[in-house]
Amino acid sequence: MKNILLLSFLLISSTSLANNKLIIGSDDRYPITEMNKNKAHESIGLLLILSESGRLFTCTGTIIGTHHVLTAAHCLVDENGREFSAVYFMPKVNQDLQKNPTSPFGIITARSFKVLDEHLPSPSHTNDLGLVVFDEALPYSPLPISQALKDDKELTIAGYPGDKTYGTLWEAKGTISSIIGGAHKVDTMAGQSGAAVRNSAGKIIGVHSGGISLLVFKRNLFLSFTKEHIDFLKREIE
Repeated sequence: MKNILLLSFLLISSTSLANNKLIIGSDDRYPITEMNKNKAHESIGLLLILSESGRLFTCTGTIIGTHHVLTAAHCLVDENGREFSAVYFMPKVNQDLQKNPTSPFGIITARSFKVLDEHLPSPSHTNDLGLVVFDEALPYSPLPISQALKDDKELTIAGYPGDKTYGTLWEAKGTISSIIGGAHKVDTMAGQSGAAVRNSAGKIIGVHSGGISLLVFKRNLFLSFTKEHIDFLKREIE
């Protein structure tokens, strides 16, 4: 009952944390169902973020440890580097939460969170990396995390887009853009900030951040994992 009341409260005023996520060309997103889900989808969950002003936002998170969820730094701190008041996580949720305000593992409150030091003075998709820590054990299903390689051309991103039914998981595939670093052509929308970026081998190689739109030029952006990013995650999780 406590979780249902909390979720009902959150649903009243929550909105996706916007950062210019874009549909590039035709909309190629598709819903995740019992027919097409795989191991990667078992690790994804909905993040609910409460600001100091009382506003609520949503992002996407991926379980990468028994007590750790990967997401974007801008889902955890505002543009001035101030931490948001509270972060909640709903693992494996994939249903219309307006009609059925429950989830397989309830609503879990974060103990703390950490972002890359580089993100605080100069927020950018190149340092938009965050990690949420929980006291309660999460339904951890190990997914490989890897440094991004030059031959990573095909990408997949799944998350909770704000223009779709609240609480439903959607996915799209696309290619890396060669025009600017850390850019891709995978269709996303607000609410998918923090979603894991997976390569064709199913490895997590980055975190979805935002997008840019300049006249006819549209690209989405992601933090592409380097050795330093992998070391940061290992150091925080161990």
